[in-house]
Formats: sequence, C-alpha cells, structure tokens
Amino acid sequence: MNSSTLLDILADGDFHSGQDLGVRLAVSRTAVWKQIRKLRATGLQIQSVTGKGYRLSSRQGLLRRERILAKLPPELANSLQIELALSIDSTNAEAMRHVQNGLRGPALFVAEQQSAGKGRRGRQWLSPMASNIYMSLVWPFDGSVSTLEGLSLITALAVVDALERNGCNGISVKWPNDVLLGGKKLAGILLELHGDMEGPLQVIVGVGLNVSMPPDQLESLERPATDLVSHFSATFDRNLLLADLVEALFSRLNLFQARGFGAFRKEWEALDSHLGRWVNIESGKNTTTGRVLGVDDSGALRLQTSDGELVIRGGEVQTSLRPVNDASDPVENDNDS
Repeated sequence: MNSSTLLDILADGDFHSGQDLGVRLAVSRTAVWKQIRKLRATGLQIQSVTGKGYRLSSRQGLLRRERILAKLPPELANSLQIELALSIDSTNAEAMRHVQNGLRGPALFVAEQQSAGKGRRGRQWLSPMASNIYMSLVWPFDGSVSTLEGLSLITALAVVDALERNGCNGISVKWPNDVLLGGKKLAGILLELHGDMEGPLQVIVGVGLNVSMPPDQLESLERPATDLVSHFSATFDRNLLLADLVEALFSRLNLFQARGFGAFRKEWEALDSHLGRWVNIESGKNTTTGRVLGVDDSGALRLQTSDGELVIRGGEVQTSLRPVNDASDPVENDNDS
C-alpha cells in the first residue's frame, strides 16, 4: 500500500472507516492501521473516532499537485515538471540526484517533510511535517558561473513578491539570502550548481519558508525565527502560496538572465534590513566590522570600514554596535556611486 494513496483519500476531510479504506486499497484493516501508525509517526495529525474511522486533521492540509498546477499560468503549468514527496532527506539533494542523472530543468521538487533539510554553511533546516514550504527549483543557465552573481538576492526578491501577493507586508531581506519578518528569519535560500563552471549550468534554487511552525520548534532554533501564521494570526493555503512563489521565481529568473542583478539593485536596497547599520561579517575565522552601504551591481555587499570601502562577496552578517571611536558621516542612501 502506498502512503500517498492513503493520504489522497484522507485529505478530503471526511471520516473513512478502516474497513472502507481496506476495500479501496485492497488490503486488510490491520494493514491500514499499521500505515496510519507510520504516518502519525512522521508528525501527521490523523484523527480517529470510534464508529466513524480516520481523517486528516483540518489543520493540516496537504500539498496537492493539481492545486498547485491550477494556480499557475497555463504556459508554466504545462512546461513544469513537479515531483512532490511526502518525506525526503532534502529537496536540494533530491534535485541534485536527478540533475546528475541527466535532468535539465526547469523542474520543481517539493516535500512535506525533510529529514536532513539543508541550510547555509552546513546548518540543518528544521522541516516538520506538513507545516511549511520546502522546495527546490532546477533552472538551466547557459552562461558561466560569473553570470550568477546576485542570484540569491534575486531569489529573495521573488519570495517577497509571493508573500506580498498573499497580503504579507513588512517583509525585509538580509544579505546574502535571508528573508525576515519582524527582524526574525522567515525564509532561507540555498543555491547549488552542477555543470561546467563556464556554462551551461544547472542551478538548484532551494527555498525554505516557515508557514506554520510548531511553537516549541520555533523556540528551539539557535537564531530568532518566525512563521507566517503566528505573525499575521491568519491561515495560509500552502498550495496557493507555493504556486505564487514558483511563478515569482520564474518571472525574476527570466529577468535576471536578461538584465543581470544591477537592474534590481535599488529594489534590494529598499528592502535591506541592515542598510546603514553597523555589522560584523564573519568569514571563517575572520571578522570584518563596518557599516552597510548597500550592494554593488553584482550583488556584493558594500561595507564602509576604518580602512575605506570594502566589497564583500561572502560571509555571515551579524548586527554590531557602532565603534566608540567612529566619527564618520551618516550613510548616504542614494548609492549612485
């Protein structure tokens, strides 16, 4: 018996008896019960009522391929390959396996749960069952790796596009690839490449978006994080949100290929949560302190330091206090230089 087939039946919100499920799935009632137990072990909330049977909790609507496709523009829905898994190690890892076996995008990999979700700098991305969005988009680029500078920033702008389309305002971005809400992390981005560094390339654009995290898991995270449901006190249909995110990514990636990051620099800076603030940039064992001036046309961070302006292409940004001996002028926000 396939778990997905059982969930297809339970996802309608109605109660289904063990006997009826057994008949529809051509298995015994005991086999149904064992499969229910396995699904509950993943974190799925499956209700059982004597005399009625089983149903999936109304609080946990599942992602449905047909609902995602129905929300997408027809030309996109007809051309996009979608792989939807109940539980997987990582959508980025699954996408990379397909790419290494010859897949050439575009293709979308989505999971309800990740057992080894991947974050930046080797961190794990906490991925509870049927709570958030875990997705990886395989996108073909004909250019070299140098043409991809600024791609993580463009991806963050696409996430903002999708969230604003769903009534979520007050979103900001943090260099190089975080999306924030109320100063806390809401979404993260992980890019991975496959192919010749001179091109063509297959780029895996991974996005993790917190929609409805269990409160205890939010509190357990090392860094401050939030989710949409707790911040806005509203419910969100993950199918519609995911479709909007995919559409926004396609739009942004097409424009990025044609115009590069420079065309979006001002837009990024208008959303930058750290513009004008003092930060520490941690890269390996090195820490650089300075004030954020914005980004350049490649998406690199412009940092004003005691040694002058530096261009930073990698590292972790942490808010810092203004040095007591600093007497520099306030940051200019026109950034035309």
